[in-house]
Amino acid sequence: MQDFFEANIISLKDFLDNVIQALPGIALAAAILIACILTVRFLRPLLREKLGKIFSNETLGSFSASFISALIILAGLAGCLSALDLDGVLKTALAGAGIAGLAIGLALQAPLTNLFSGISISLRKYISVGDLIHFRGELGNIQNIDVSTTTIKKLDGGILVVPNKILAEEIFENLSKATFRRVKIECGIDYDANLHLVKESILDRLIHDFKDWLKPEEINFHYHAFGPSSIDFTVFLLVPQPPKSNTPGVLEVKSRAIISIKKCLDDINVGIPYPIRTIIMDPPVKTDKPSEKKPPATQGKAVSPGKPRSIKIPKPAPVLNNNTKAS
Repeated sequence: MQDFFEANIISLKDFLDNVIQALPGIALAAAILIACILTVRFLRPLLREKLGKIFSNETLGSFSASFISALIILAGLAGCLSALDLDGVLKTALAGAGIAGLAIGLALQAPLTNLFSGISISLRKYISVGDLIHFRGELGNIQNIDVSTTTIKKLDGGILVVPNKILAEEIFENLSKATFRRVKIECGIDYDANLHLVKESILDRLIHDFKDWLKPEEINFHYHAFGPSSIDFTVFLLVPQPPKSNTPGVLEVKSRAIISIKKCLDDINVGIPYPIRTIIMDPPVKTDKPSEKKPPATQGKAVSPGKPRSIKIPKPAPVLNNNTKAS
């Protein structure tokens, strides 16, 4: 019994000696870990702001700041293991990192694709926050470019969340990158209208109404088709992009142009015809043949045409000759 207690006391003494010897390493590891956490906490907002200005993209700046912060934390953990004389654990972890990375990469294939697509979009500057784009028949402004998704706010207020992979692979139109936007208005006039008068009148009216926003060379008029009920023309208005402070939006420009064109046509007494379809029917052909009268309807029950009616014929009476004797 005494030997058992002595053995335990010796083991406890050795453990305490080992703990005392490891105290400097534990203190150093704790200091490294705390220093890394504080550094990341105070450095990450600063990195996000500075890198966002360098890349001219807030999303890319935020992603870069998060990536640098993760590297600092990993370096701190490696320092902690080294301070605790656990280099063997570190080597084992690094050896297994390759297999673990392959498994994680296969499991997170779709998120990683969206991640790198978002980085590609941000680096190439195809779109930026606030840009007006036309994507899959929808028109809206870029509200946010995240690491994996892009948020588009439609003009009607709806929100579209598009994975970066889809946005990077499909075709979209960035209307904010253009130097101007062309507003197209189509209309038609009567065939008996004076075409030269109509063209000059509409151009003069539009140049006068839009003199504060558009130059005369930015307003074009063209006849383009002989329609079924009208001669069709198209008016093009080139609205500068980005619009000036006093320039109305594209939809407002189109609305005002339609009002001006209608007033101009009313002033010169030119109508806007609507499609009319005339149907001409041939009169019935008269014949000299008398019309056939239909047989009167059968009274009573109808007789099935598939079953013939049986008719009873009476027997003829016997004929008496003169030579026949009466009985």
